[in-house]
Amino acid sequence: MEATSRLYGELCHLWGQSPWQDRPHLYTLCWMLVGLIGAGCVSLTQWGDYIQTRDQFAQSRQRCFSRWLHNPRIRPQSSISFI
Repeated sequence: MEATSRLYGELCHLWGQSPWQDRPHLYTLCWMLVGLIGAGCVSLTQWGDYIQTRDQFAQSRQRCFSRWLHNPRIRPQSSISFI
């Protein structure tokens, strides 16, 4: 779990340099990326093994991730470019 915490911290630091209007969305994105990298697949249910949150139930984390992915205010077209 120390490796996932370190990865989370690095992602938050990297992405936090961009102008995020809502920090909780940034933190959720970082945990989602940690889960995606750790699990190696896009299954929300498998990401739970790699994230550390206050949520006691896996369903709570899955709902949080699902809400983030379906949030109409998050528009991939206006996201940061890696190029």
